Amino acid sequence: MSARLRAIAKETEEIVGRGHYTAPGGREVSIAAAVADAFRTRLTGGGRFAGRFAHVVFAVLDHRPGAPVRAAFERAFADEAGRP
Repeated sequence: MSARLRAIAKETEEIVGRGHYTAPGGREVSIAAAVADAFRTRLTGGGRFAGRFAHVVFAVLDHRPGAPVRAAFERAFADEAGRP
């Protein structure tokens, strides 16, 4: 593995460990929120898989204080909760 690939792998591990990265311009991007939004986009509204499932359950393991990963999914799907 080249030094460049090792550096990219190390940076990726650090980003995953933190749960966010800083985008150009200084904006902080939550990985959990980005993943939850990607699922929401595809499963609801005009998304590719909208209406194809009667019920979707996410199993989210989150041991961090405040459960930020679970909270990101709860926020992303808050207006979908309880819909048939």
